[in-house]
Amino acid sequence: MKKSINFSKVIFIMGILLLILINLTACQQTTNTRPNNNNSDDEEILIDQEFDRILGVIKNVDTANRRLFVYDIENEKLVTLNIDGSVVLQNKFGEPITLQQFKMGDMVRTKYEINTLVPEQVQITAQVWEFQRVSNVIVNKENQTVQRGNDHFKYTDEVLVLYNGIPIEITDVTPNDQVTLKGYRDKVWVIILDSGHGFIELKNHEYFIDGIIEVGSNIMEVIKSRTRIPVPVGVHRIVIDKPQHDPVIREVMIEKDQVVILDLGRDVPREGDLKINLAQSDVKVYINGKRFDDLSNPIRLPFGVYVIVAEKEGYLRYEDSINFNQPQFSYPINLEKQEQQVISNYMHVNSPSNVELYLNGDYIGMIPVSIPIKPGNHSITLRREGYFSKLYTVEILDNGKDSFFTFPELVKIQSNTEGNSENVNETNVQE
Repeated sequence: MKKSINFSKVIFIMGILLLILINLTACQQTTNTRPNNNNSDDEEILIDQEFDRILGVIKNVDTANRRLFVYDIENEKLVTLNIDGSVVLQNKFGEPITLQQFKMGDMVRTKYEINTLVPEQVQITAQVWEFQRVSNVIVNKENQTVQRGNDHFKYTDEVLVLYNGIPIEITDVTPNDQVTLKGYRDKVWVIILDSGHGFIELKNHEYFIDGIIEVGSNIMEVIKSRTRIPVPVGVHRIVIDKPQHDPVIREVMIEKDQVVILDLGRDVPREGDLKINLAQSDVKVYINGKRFDDLSNPIRLPFGVYVIVAEKEGYLRYEDSINFNQPQFSYPINLEKQEQQVISNYMHVNSPSNVELYLNGDYIGMIPVSIPIKPGNHSITLRREGYFSKLYTVEILDNGKDSFFTFPELVKIQSNTEGNSENVNETNVQE
């Protein structure tokens, strides 16, 4: 009886142990099944994801919503990247940075998931070219090119031009500005205006016209009646030079888009030396009505307008007005000879009397007449009412002597004698 009870206890205990073993086995199987299900889900997620890689320019940084607006320069499209805590952000040296450290104009490489637009990594790339703080950059808007020295780059409408982090127009860039250029291959994508330009405008500078203005060591221009010179931002040494005048030196501070007026009125001399050079001797010279006898030395005069008169017997009177505005001014005068009046010989016609005399077709008077006449051949016509007219050709010799002529009487019209023409030489010439 006692053995039967002990055997029952043993069976009972073994049953309990068997149940415990079954439960433990079931739990182990459940645990081993779960990882297999999870791995299957992950594989499905990885299969559904698609990624894209781009090289682009940051057009905007939205730190509030943690977004980067990047223009893909290879595919020419704007991509908005969502930046969460899992995204690796790096500078061009591979060092970690924050979203706030990215700025407009940075060129980056990134790989992002197309559906979520979440990148794995965004890094400022060193695989682009960059020229820092260069000047004499020429923008050709018509051809959409940028020239730096002998290098020519293209640009598109998507080029980003910045000044103090603010977008500006590319037409605001001049050769006088210092800029940083960033680009890839043959295109420039970012232009940063490091220092802009202002202007220097000259005032009361008439005296210095055709002189030279130098700004620093890079800018040199000829001074004109209207002079406005674009100058880079900063402090500059200005030198204004004109022959026969000490250089004018100024120092000015130029700010962007500012116009600095440079008044040269106080630098203009108030008087100078006028040297009159005469081509002839014994010439009487008057300046504003005052005669100056000694012209061997320069005449000291205040600047202004003067009337100069020069006279000499046998020469034409000279008169001119000058604007005297130079410290030293040489003024030449060369008088023109006055034409000598031709002293004519005289022709005396004594007969026939009471007859009209015409010389070369012009009426002279009634014979006897005496008139001045030049040497050479002349026509003489004799007329009288009721008589035939007579035409003669006479020669006046160039010997300085007077000529005397006596012509035949005219023939009345009632007679049968016809008028004719004759050649008559001068006769009875009196010295």
